[in-house]
Amino acid sequence: MKQWIAIVLTVLAVIFIAENRHRVEIEFLLLTIRSPMWLVLLVTFAIGWIVGVLTRRSRR
Repeated sequence: MKQWIAIVLTVLAVIFIAENRHRVEIEFLLLTIRSPMWLVLLVTFAIGWIVGVLTRRSRR
């Protein structure tokens, strides 16, 4: 069941990313970066996924 929920959420995230293609400015600390919204969303999604994997508790 968890895998199906993960698949559905991933598909929804990909659709959301594909529909947001305009350019945006991102300010982070002292940097201002101008990039496509889909790239910002994809990087944010990947960072969240990595954090989830790294903080997942192992079943023992």
